[in-house]
Amino acid sequence: MDYGRKRGYDDMRGYDNMGGMGYGMEMGMGGGIPNLMSLDTPAMGSISGGYTSREHVTDTRLRRKIYCQMTLEGSRGESRRRDADDYDPESMIMRKLFVRGLDYSTQEAEIRDYFERFGPVESCDIAIHKGTGESKGFCFLVFEKAAGVDETQLARPHKIGEKELVTKRATLMEDKLTDNLTAKKIFIGSPNSFTFKSGTGGLDNTISDNDLKDYFGQFGEITNVQQLYHNDTGSKKGVGFITFDDEDSVDKIVLIGAHIIKGRALEAQKALSERTINGIKDGRDEDEIKKATDPTSRTMRRLFIRSLAHGTTVEDLKEHFGQFGELVDVEIPTIKTTGKKATYGFMTYEKMEQVDECMLARPHKIKDREAIVRRAMEKQESHEMANCTKIFLGSPGGKTTNTGGLGDSISDEDLKEFFGQFGKVVSVKQIKNKETGKHKGVGFIEYDDPDPVDKVVLLGIHQIKDREVVAKKSMSEKQMIQQRMRDREARMAEMDGGYGMGDMGGRGGY
Repeated sequence: MDYGRKRGYDDMRGYDNMGGMGYGMEMGMGGGIPNLMSLDTPAMGSISGGYTSREHVTDTRLRRKIYCQMTLEGSRGESRRRDADDYDPESMIMRKLFVRGLDYSTQEAEIRDYFERFGPVESCDIAIHKGTGESKGFCFLVFEKAAGVDETQLARPHKIGEKELVTKRATLMEDKLTDNLTAKKIFIGSPNSFTFKSGTGGLDNTISDNDLKDYFGQFGEITNVQQLYHNDTGSKKGVGFITFDDEDSVDKIVLIGAHIIKGRALEAQKALSERTINGIKDGRDEDEIKKATDPTSRTMRRLFIRSLAHGTTVEDLKEHFGQFGELVDVEIPTIKTTGKKATYGFMTYEKMEQVDECMLARPHKIKDREAIVRRAMEKQESHEMANCTKIFLGSPGGKTTNTGGLGDSISDEDLKEFFGQFGKVVSVKQIKNKETGKHKGVGFIEYDDPDPVDKVVLLGIHQIKDREVVAKKSMSEKQMIQQRMRDREARMAEMDGGYGMGDMGGRGGY
């Protein structure tokens, strides 16, 4: 990878032709340390249009902390300098790995023994509680070579003993402070925290989409490339987006930070999704902004089993359900009041596809009793919602936008094809204004079975063509009628109780 010769700061003065300063936006005049006085301005790096978390930091102290931290961490060869073309592939930050999900009894020797199959480990620090000295269940590894991290990430998922582990590259303090830890999309543009030669910042007409694919393809599978253009002139804005199929690719690119492509200096940051940006604009908290679920996450590999025969053991479940794939963990809770095992439990498979196989093989019979097996949902549901066969589709941010919610570019056939991968689609309905025919951005999909609904809803956000939609459970007309009847009966019961004639037991108040 050719990052060119190392340039001195005397060569970097003046503005570049893409709108950024030769020092990178808001960089100081010397030493490569950002000009902290400029942090009092309304937005950091506002040229990029609010696509990254850095630009939405309004607290001056937090902004100062972010920029000060940039001088202490990074992948540059020379300490406290942030030259765009001075990438050190063996810098400390490129050799770090975070590991969580460890058993509390796991010792350093066991961790080293496992991970050294991917490369020599320089250090292993297990996080412990200061008061008790007990493990917190996670640790930090530093490999002797960055290749050790790459090999580890390629071999995911990992297990030590019976515990499945989560491994992740080092995270920049900037992303920690702004709670922007996971992303599959990067924003690229003229560097605003690295120094570079004047006139070489940002995307220009010499860089095509294929050039971006060729360069960033070395980090992982690319699903989309987008360069932004001015609507009125058709000229490039100098910025763009690259979307990957794996968050690890983004993590590595962002750690490298600055990239040189055909002589152009680019900085990569984790991009915020449109739904997140709109949520920030609307004043919604981060927890209120719906995010897509990683198909490899534990959420997508977990099952709930009920109606087990009394006396059913974990081994019974392993014996039966192990035929569909490797089980990471199996649990039958103990009832505290009786000390007996419950008649329900939970299982986690190694892969989501194994859950799919298990659900396709329903019904399941264990110890001469049919057990009810469902995907484990995030929240407890009513009987109606648990047996729901219909989903509602809309914009993840609530309001239909240019890329959020259904639109005219998506046909009923597109929806059938996309959602047909999860199960048999019975009906598709998109909602349009009856008078104008304008799309309202919402619709419904109905299946013949509750399981595909569970899977679609657990995944949450779906990308269909150029649009994002969120899936939520929606009761069928029959279920809504039944729900209304139950609600009515409940209200009548309350009235009976509220207006009853005391010991006479008759209906009163009429």
